[in-house]
Amino acid sequence: IPAEVDGKPVTVIGEGCFFCHREIKSVVFPPCLESIGHSAFALCSGIHELIIPDSVTEIGPHAFRDCTGLRGGRVVLSSGLSRLDVGIFAFCYMNDVDIILPPNLKVIEAHAFYSAGYFPLRIPEGIEEIQTGAFAQSAAQIESPIPIEKRWFLDWPGGKEIVDSNGAVG
Repeated sequence: IPAEVDGKPVTVIGEGCFFCHREIKSVVFPPCLESIGHSAFALCSGIHELIIPDSVTEIGPHAFRDCTGLRGGRVVLSSGLSRLDVGIFAFCYMNDVDIILPPNLKVIEAHAFYSAGYFPLRIPEGIEEIQTGAFAQSAAQIESPIPIEKRWFLDWPGGKEIVDSNGAVG
């Protein structure tokens, strides 16, 4: 993605901008980027790594939904992010992905990692809220500074948690 177009800095990737472009294998974001829109890269199954620059302060809902190519890859999120929006990594099936969450992360919204796969995840110290269902249908190995709650794994508020044959929630 270019740093500028017609002499103007690229600060926003619009809603659905690259939706369903399976041929995209990698993305290099410009350092002036501030925002990634709703579903901007949804269904881009060829992407295997995401390094989001620290200038990004907002990533919209479902921005990387169904990016199944992330398996075994790496995801480094901007230190400028304070929240992970609804469905940001839903249906990615990110088995064995190295995910680096931003140190200033405060909120992980519902279904942020819905059916996202089996991956280790370290929650940063400053987290304030993890919404019900944030990890529904996922088998995340969570290391958290706050007590892990069963509701994080519920499909919906009041729903049933997913328990595997060994009795583990996830």
